[in-house]
Amino acid sequence: MSEKLTITALNENGEGVAHKDGQPVLVPFTLPGEEISADLVPAGKHAFRAQDVAWLTESLDRAVPPCPYFGVCGGCGLQHMNDTAYTQFKKAQVEKAFQKFKLDTSCLEDVHKVPPGHRRRINFRAVKEGGTVSLGFHQRRSHKVTNIDHCLLLLPSLNALIHPLKEVLNTVLKDQEKAHIFLTTVKEGMDALFVFSEGHVLNATVKSLLTDWAKEHGVVRVLLQAQKKEELLYQHKTPHVAFGGHDALFPVQAFLQPSEAGEQQIWAWVEQHLPKRTKYIADLFCGLGTFTFPLSEHGAVDGFEGHHKAVQYLNLSADQQRTKHPVQGTQRDLFLYPLSPNELNAYDMVFLDPPRAGASNQVKKIAKSTVPFVVMVSCSKDSFARDAAHLLEGGYKMDKTYLLDQFVWSPHLELISFFSRP
Repeated sequence: MSEKLTITALNENGEGVAHKDGQPVLVPFTLPGEEISADLVPAGKHAFRAQDVAWLTESLDRAVPPCPYFGVCGGCGLQHMNDTAYTQFKKAQVEKAFQKFKLDTSCLEDVHKVPPGHRRRINFRAVKEGGTVSLGFHQRRSHKVTNIDHCLLLLPSLNALIHPLKEVLNTVLKDQEKAHIFLTTVKEGMDALFVFSEGHVLNATVKSLLTDWAKEHGVVRVLLQAQKKEELLYQHKTPHVAFGGHDALFPVQAFLQPSEAGEQQIWAWVEQHLPKRTKYIADLFCGLGTFTFPLSEHGAVDGFEGHHKAVQYLNLSADQQRTKHPVQGTQRDLFLYPLSPNELNAYDMVFLDPPRAGASNQVKKIAKSTVPFVVMVSCSKDSFARDAAHLLEGGYKMDKTYLLDQFVWSPHLELISFFSRP
């Protein structure tokens, strides 16, 4: 039996929340103030989820989703909000995280949005069923694949490969076989990794088809994974990505900021706030050198990273080009072995861009150091707020915090903030 409900709030994922007999009801794609009719199904012991939703009234903040796959595809969740409601929602989530750790929200800048159509890396899912390949992303709350012809988030070069991918996979896959395809736009063209489901056989025919496909469509490198083995199938050129005017070698499936536009915006903010005199910089969780190389224009940079391959490639990249100041990468698990206050005291500046979990142990060490200037970048509002609180407890002052929306139509944001000792 359908229930009539009023949406009273949004949770941190942007789902509408109503209540039934004092228990929360999650209603995706709704907005506060809207009235709906829906069937309710249990979602845990003390909550419900709405299905078969019919709108009785609509919010003035509602917008027509621009994507034809919205609501089925699990890739985007917030296209039903107009721009004002969307940016207000995103900033409000950061404010809540700051308030939880008693941080001053007045330092928060307005949300800066990277437009759709800039994403440079993607992980497609593919499955062949009934002689036809579906390629796209998982459906909401399902492992089924939403078959797409284009994605509004992607660079045109990535969208241009969707149809050719379906064609080649239709010849490569047997019925009921699956694959993951990781694509990254690099300076030389496109980098591709095909991961096939257990049992797939990489015979000579399959390899020949994929090699011909790569040559035809400007894919400069193809790696294959099957039967728990990885092999380099084809490489026309060595893939590179540009970090602040420096070309860095790119290992397959390595971490990059989602968009070059977003990465450039982060650096623009960082450069605005850099101290005038900076000789020695520590870049923590440096990866391939996304910010190591731009920072090397201002001082000598020691990069620290837990992944061996990333450090190896960073050092190879540094050896192959001239940087204004020296660059050196060191493999170190900063979660288990954070730099000590004594080690940190050798630096004029610390830059850190940790994973979503944050860097609590490392930040506590920074808080006990005498480093005069700290830049922190994070894709998690919660771990960022927790780690920022550690720095403030250690005597640092927090300056502006910028909010970058490069995870378009998702509830996530990138945070960039600056800390200095008075």
